[in-house]
Amino acid sequence: MFDRVLCDVPCTGDGTARKNPGIWKHWTASAGHSIHPLQVSIALNGARLTKVGGYMCYSTCSMNPIENEAVVAEILRATDGSLELVDKRPDMPGIVARPGWVRWKVMGESMSRKELRNKAKKNSAKMRKKRKDWEDQQKLEREENDNQIQSEQNTGKEQVDQESNKECYDNEMENSDDIENEWKSEPESWEDVELLQRAADQGLVYYKTFDDVPNDSTHHIRKSCFPPTPDEAAQFKLERCLRCLPHDLDTGGFFVALFKKVSPLSNRARRKAEELAQSISRRMDGPTNEAIENKFSDKISTDGISAERKMEDVRKDTEAEDKNEPSKKRNGHDKAESFVAVEEDVLPPLVDFYGFTDQFAKGQFMARAGGNSKLLYFITKSVKENLIERGIQDRIHVINSGLRAFERRNKDDCLVNYRPCQESIHFVGPHMTRRKFIISSEDFKRCLKYGAIPCDSFSEPLCSEMKALSLGAFVVALKGYEHDITKKMYLVMWKCRGDNVNCLVNKIDMSAFHHKLDALVDKDDSDSKVPLVQGAVANIREKCSIQ
Repeated sequence: MFDRVLCDVPCTGDGTARKNPGIWKHWTASAGHSIHPLQVSIALNGARLTKVGGYMCYSTCSMNPIENEAVVAEILRATDGSLELVDKRPDMPGIVARPGWVRWKVMGESMSRKELRNKAKKNSAKMRKKRKDWEDQQKLEREENDNQIQSEQNTGKEQVDQESNKECYDNEMENSDDIENEWKSEPESWEDVELLQRAADQGLVYYKTFDDVPNDSTHHIRKSCFPPTPDEAAQFKLERCLRCLPHDLDTGGFFVALFKKVSPLSNRARRKAEELAQSISRRMDGPTNEAIENKFSDKISTDGISAERKMEDVRKDTEAEDKNEPSKKRNGHDKAESFVAVEEDVLPPLVDFYGFTDQFAKGQFMARAGGNSKLLYFITKSVKENLIERGIQDRIHVINSGLRAFERRNKDDCLVNYRPCQESIHFVGPHMTRRKFIISSEDFKRCLKYGAIPCDSFSEPLCSEMKALSLGAFVVALKGYEHDITKKMYLVMWKCRGDNVNCLVNKIDMSAFHHKLDALVDKDDSDSKVPLVQGAVANIREKCSIQ
């Protein structure tokens, strides 16, 4: 269907630890195992949607091979040669990327997540400090008691108390060495024996093969998490994957694998994708799957039929029962989420109120089917004609598309119920002939404030023009950049009932506008000085030549 597909899948995000060091507080080995089947499922569906001869890019912001090379290997294994890895390093000479891994170690956890959290909390720096403070307090109290009791009697009692307190203190600590010795980020040795022992000390268990995984963990740690066999490794060429480490390019950590689809997917690969999708759906869905599980438990027997087959039969029965009930879904997709044409009576009042030109792309605005046109989206012509109008929404679930262009207000105090949205105003603003002002950098800066802004704070004639506006939205653009959509120097404003206006921009964007405005003003000032400098240089050269 598509000649280019990007699968930027959900991941644990440990590659972002450079900018988000707090991620290690919640990192566990089990997190990568849990998300592994979802990543494989997304990638296989991406491969299904890719045309023969097209490319699919798989990427994560994780360095965990369970989420990276293990997923890539399983995709290549399941597609039976329909996909092959492509190495694009020769076409990107500026990028620094390490080769993909062929071997890696699979680790599990000897304790549950709750137990790991409790252990980490008990041995945290904060708890160690509390224990140290308690110990110092106990020592101080004993010293004070020593001064009040006769030395000979107190000596014996002190020893008994000291031993008793020490015993209580030791019993509260899981391991006294954990308090005495701080965690060292760099191991004493990089040998496998030392590293495996270090991992074991932190509650991790090393599984050399899938056969070593306990039966109660095989649903969590799958066979596809393990490295490929030597024959598979030679065939897959995992070294063509790109591992972008943070310190190589002064960025975050990324993993990228580029696949080329050389032939259609086999039936086996399609079944694999469907089975994974159903498995993930059973895990992630709530009441629906719970009801199916209850039906399954009622019908289970001890005959030779497998549990999986019984579960599938019950699921089919449940789906057959659901067909008799009205449903909002079409082919598994919610109709209310589909993009549809805007109703005929919505756009004409906006065209008249904001004075849109004839070049304004009125036919490229769409709304959600179930949203009662609360938001109007600006959809590019290519997406509208080549995808939406060709029925793409009947085959896949379109999560989002286009930009939010207009938002409806619930109050009827304005001549029109829609106001422009800031995220697309640089596309909409150039086509407005009414309620738009081209203003200086000083007035533009005055607009970048929170709350009510008095119209009198602006220069003339802008002040009088704002006061003359009726209640509703209007737009201001920085003079000199009103036709430059790349700079996005447009602001959506609101005329209040009194002689005040509001800036409809969030705090983060407002801060960004301040920085952009300062940079543009500085650039304009430097550009204006260039002719003066050039003229001065020319005069100096002329005088020198005369002399």
